[in-house]
Amino acid sequence: FVEATQDVGLDLFNKPNQTSLNVGDLDNDGDEDVFIQINDWTGDDIEALLLNDESEGVRSFVDVAAYTGMTVQGDRKGSAILDYDMDGLLDVFIPSLQYGSILYHNLGPETPNNWIGFDLWGIQSNKDALGSWVTLYAGGKKQVRYTKAGQTWKLQDKPYVHFGIGQATSVDSVVICWSLGNKQVLINPAINQYHKIEESSGTDVLLADIQEPQKLILAQNYPNPFNPTTTIHYILAKTEDVTLKIFNVRGEEISTLIAGENKPAGQHSIRWNGKDDHGSKVSSGIYIYQLQAGEVIVTKKMSLIE
Repeated sequence: FVEATQDVGLDLFNKPNQTSLNVGDLDNDGDEDVFIQINDWTGDDIEALLLNDESEGVRSFVDVAAYTGMTVQGDRKGSAILDYDMDGLLDVFIPSLQYGSILYHNLGPETPNNWIGFDLWGIQSNKDALGSWVTLYAGGKKQVRYTKAGQTWKLQDKPYVHFGIGQATSVDSVVICWSLGNKQVLINPAINQYHKIEESSGTDVLLADIQEPQKLILAQNYPNPFNPTTTIHYILAKTEDVTLKIFNVRGEEISTLIAGENKPAGQHSIRWNGKDDHGSKVSSGIYIYQLQAGEVIVTKKMSLIE
């Protein structure tokens, strides 16, 4: 850990008696924001919405509460982030002795961003899936959520796992590691909706919301980064001759996993053991995997670590 409070501008936010703090991606841009509810016992109680933003390679938090309509002052005791109308935009609820309650309905940014959410149901693990890790790969970015009972003072928080994905138009894959260790991988789940996911009895790969794909789909390999092996999943819209190759970043061919084999429509997977065609283990680094089905070619990157 490196102390970065000053680097991201949080040292400028020094209001007293910050009685609850919530984290969530309120603008669905793929970066989690911070909501702080303030009660200073003087009647000037208000809140701060710290937007997580990156500009020219510098990441910082900026208080935008006053500009977004969060202007109600008065008694408040704790707060919660939840999507009460299930529209994919996280809202803010604050219990108040003075008002009874304060509910800030999130209308989203001027340019809407995409999102995805999951309603996890434990079977072997606890029913509410507490203690589960959910990892999402979309738009070249990796996001992670940890499910727990509550994130703030006096109140539980949203029961759903929520991700903003910005302007990405699809999700490569989602990896759910349940609290008892079972893993499930969702390939290319539909965006801008919530998915109810029940825990499987072991490691599993699910074809989420794609029964008849209209195009070739190449999923992000899992795990990634990996060592020593990884699995590549792909989906064919129709029966095709398939070739799958691995290249290094210099464009040199490392390994051919599938060489012009005729494959039926549907979901397929293949493992790579991190070795070249001569059986020698390759060095750590970035590699490109390229799938050709008929005349269509798609590629993705993966990382091998020591």
